Amino acid sequence: MRYSPGPALPVGTEGLDEYFDVLLDSYIPPVSAYNLLAHATVPDIPILSVFYVDPKAKGLQATHTKEIYRVVLSCNCSSSLELERKLRAFIEEGELTVKRKGKLKTYDLTRALPVPFSLEVEADGNTFIITMSLLASEQGSIRPENLIEAAMGPDSDIRVNRVMRIRLVEES
Repeated sequence: MRYSPGPALPVGTEGLDEYFDVLLDSYIPPVSAYNLLAHATVPDIPILSVFYVDPKAKGLQATHTKEIYRVVLSCNCSSSLELERKLRAFIEEGELTVKRKGKLKTYDLTRALPVPFSLEVEADGNTFIITMSLLASEQGSIRPENLIEAAMGPDSDIRVNRVMRIRLVEES
């Protein structure tokens, strides 16, 4: 058996709907494969489904390049509309620079975000839930919290409480 995961999750990010490929030495009926995998995993990482794909098909890294993230954060923003407006205005500027491992990396947002880009902001008091689409790339992917923090500016009181990749999307 050979195992191949989908696009890597950033450190500290939860994955809620993840995929992986398993290459088997011989055919096992999908129900049996599901039962074997479900038995071999811990309860916190359930196997949701099993199916066969063409062995000549591209791997998950190449096909599942759109990611949907949910970020839960706290800040003294006046409204979800204000937060969404700031994010969209920052994205329109077209560039994000992030310091990672002591080095600066600049992303061209016109190429690093999917078209169409989706963004939704919900509020519950001072807690905000942001759902957005990003691209997974072999050259490095944008972390949603980096985009949000940059959009809010260095003087913001933003505190990221939770980051989850809630879905991987197959791009055709």
